[in-house]
Amino acid sequence: MLKLGVFRKGCESSLNVLRAHRESLMSVLETFVYDPLCEWSSKSHTGVGDTENEMAVKTLKTIEGKLKGYTQSSQKFGFPLSTQGQVSELISQATSLENLCRMYIGWAAFM
Repeated sequence: MLKLGVFRKGCESSLNVLRAHRESLMSVLETFVYDPLCEWSSKSHTGVGDTENEMAVKTLKTIEGKLKGYTQSSQKFGFPLSTQGQVSELISQATSLENLCRMYIGWAAFM
């Protein structure tokens, strides 16, 4: 049985809002692809005066996939997760000992 705490319900509500307004959010984030002040690792020219950043496009596709419910584990099977499933996956990743041991020691969690 799935425990539904305040944190989990808050995450699910937030993710539902993000998914419901995915198109608006993606249109705002899309401006970073063409922003001349935003520095990414590499730039490629697509035409006269147009600059498109490959790293930015790749990052936007990753964000869009996550907003649709795809995670690393769900991409193997080819179907998106429900909101509850994605929140469970994210919480398990955040509490994974393997991921926690990779954290930067200087982040000062004790403060």
